[in-house]
Amino acid sequence: MTQVIAKTMSRRTQAARRAESERRMLRAASYLISHKGLRGATLAEVGVLAGYSSGLAVSRYGGKAGLVEALLEAMDQWRQATFAEATAGLEGLSALRARIEVYVGGARAIPDGALALQMIRVEAPHALPSLLPRLDAMSRRWREGIQSDLEQARALGETRADLDCEAYAELILGAMQGLMTGRTGEPLAKLQRTLPVLICEMVRLQDRGSATTCVGR
Repeated sequence: MTQVIAKTMSRRTQAARRAESERRMLRAASYLISHKGLRGATLAEVGVLAGYSSGLAVSRYGGKAGLVEALLEAMDQWRQATFAEATAGLEGLSALRARIEVYVGGARAIPDGALALQMIRVEAPHALPSLLPRLDAMSRRWREGIQSDLEQARALGETRADLDCEAYAELILGAMQGLMTGRTGEPLAKLQRTLPVLICEMVRLQDRGSATTCVGR
């Protein structure tokens, strides 16, 4: 019985150590990519910066594509969790505003991650085209969340009845990604305050008096 407990504890300890090393290497990868670009960051540097051997990242991920795939997966999971938490109990334009606020807020909370993602998007088509399906899937999920908010808003009568929710979702996501590029500090904080309201104003009913949802939740 004692041996069984010891083996179970050992497996849990190994799993915890592996999870910790994963977190540290992904943080290191995010930092290096944000500062040196996708081409400039090396797996050896990731291992050393994370506090391990220069070969651990290669052993764990097999190559740069595997490492960046894991980083993108972690980014996507974190985004989806923050969206779910921010929009819980909300619908329509209230949910849309919350979604935009946390999207921009994520770049303020984890600036290296936001910049790393921008660098990956720019460089992947030439440096690692195998990442493009993953990037497309991430954007699709984020766009579908925006589209769902818009469809709810349209059903609630908060927008024009003929609003093309799919087209506007693509426009909104592109606007957020474009406006966030290169912004840090107070300019990004200002964008977090103003962009949700401006986007709500863009899609709301023509009658100004009918769009109070944008002003406050």
